[in-house]
Amino acid sequence: MFILLLGYWLYVWQFERINLTQTPPFWWNTIVNRFPLFEILSRFLLSLLELLSPRVLRHFIPIILGGWLARISISRFLESFYDLPDHPSANSLLSRFLAWGVPNRLVGSVNHRGFAEQKEGNPQLRVGGPGYLLVSQGTVAITEINGRFIRTLGPGSHTLDRFEYPAAVLDVRPQEREATNVKMFTSDGIDLTADVSVTFQVGRGGQEPSREQTFPFDPVAARMAAYSTINLNDEQDLSWDTITLFITAAELRNLVAESRLDELIHAWPSGIHPHPRLKRAMEQRARLIMRNDGVEIRKTRLGRFDLPELVVLQNINFWRSQWEKQQKLPQLENETTTLEEVDRDNVLATANFVQELVDRLSPTRSPYDQLETKSFRALEAVEGMETHLRQAQDSSPLIERQLAAIGNLKQQLLDE
Repeated sequence: MFILLLGYWLYVWQFERINLTQTPPFWWNTIVNRFPLFEILSRFLLSLLELLSPRVLRHFIPIILGGWLARISISRFLESFYDLPDHPSANSLLSRFLAWGVPNRLVGSVNHRGFAEQKEGNPQLRVGGPGYLLVSQGTVAITEINGRFIRTLGPGSHTLDRFEYPAAVLDVRPQEREATNVKMFTSDGIDLTADVSVTFQVGRGGQEPSREQTFPFDPVAARMAAYSTINLNDEQDLSWDTITLFITAAELRNLVAESRLDELIHAWPSGIHPHPRLKRAMEQRARLIMRNDGVEIRKTRLGRFDLPELVVLQNINFWRSQWEKQQKLPQLENETTTLEEVDRDNVLATANFVQELVDRLSPTRSPYDQLETKSFRALEAVEGMETHLRQAQDSSPLIERQLAAIGNLKQQLLDE
């Protein structure tokens, strides 16, 4: 720019054809006559006077006027384009753009609290460099130029290039978010609610806190987290910190939808309580998903399930019946033992009676018992005893022998 200006000056000087060395002014001859030493510098000083002649300098009036008008126009444009609060702010921004190198001016300071309000209150944060940017402790800034990612800046002072501005600011400290009364539905169509909380932070990349870096972070994970957004119905954008809770609650809904209510609130038949198992599964799924977005989930918490009142009453009645059953079980066992003993005594008495009957009705005992009427009555008695023994459902050796004896006697009576 300076070379162009100097070349224009020389061109104008030659264009005006001013030659003071041939016809110097009267006052110059007077000075030379009084001070002869000026004769040595006479040619150089006269050429300098030619360059500063009004006839030459008048050609700079359009340039100066045009530059002044151009500066006003550009500052007005910057004020409108970047929505600056006033004209002095636009002039300050234009001065930074025209400065050589990096001007020693502060663009702004950013932290994780209210970054949107900071950008609204400080237009230079929206425009960017050149200048210096201060990033507070526990904060990471993501910079862009024309919407393109440039770099990740940690805590401290950083030099911004031209038009480099902070696009996002992340809090790298551990954070916790909680959602209350998360509504879910089981596979059998029963609705229930529970509270969910999650503790997370930007991925550290395996680094541990140190004196130099109190809150370590992975630059790649910070970049991934900064650009992790979900748009809900074109009305709300979820950032990386709200997405973590959103994904955790969504995975809990999916797990509940895959199970019946009995599997979620009862420990039987496996004996393992389902609540810790469900929490671990929810945490594992959410951690796997958010790891791809640069977020590290440290722990989760799952509150108790709140059931509808009708379902609660049904469970109370169920457990009450189970408790009553457990209370009556010893009494029923005692009654069953008593009945079994009575039945055994009856069976033994019946067996003795049959044995005695077999002994009396045996054909070898009395030849006079071969009459038809007695044989018929004996056959009916034998069949009745056989039926009674079979209904006893006792497989003792004594009963088996008695049934065999009755069968032999029955066959003998039928043959006769």
